[in-house]
Amino acid sequence: MPAHVRDQLRSALEKAETDPYAWPQGDRYDEDPTVRVVTTADAIAHYVILPSHLLVFAALQF
Repeated sequence: MPAHVRDQLRSALEKAETDPYAWPQGDRYDEDPTVRVVTTADAIAHYVILPSHLLVFAALQF
């Protein structure tokens, strides 16, 4: 990913680290509140809220 896209994602994930529930649920049917989705102008990332940390499991640049 280009540097500006990585910077956007890093900033968004830092926000998620301080408030994991700041981003909307990534589960289509809202069945799992721990799966969240980060969207920026150029990318999207999904993460799971685990005890004491986040696990990013998908990131895609548009």
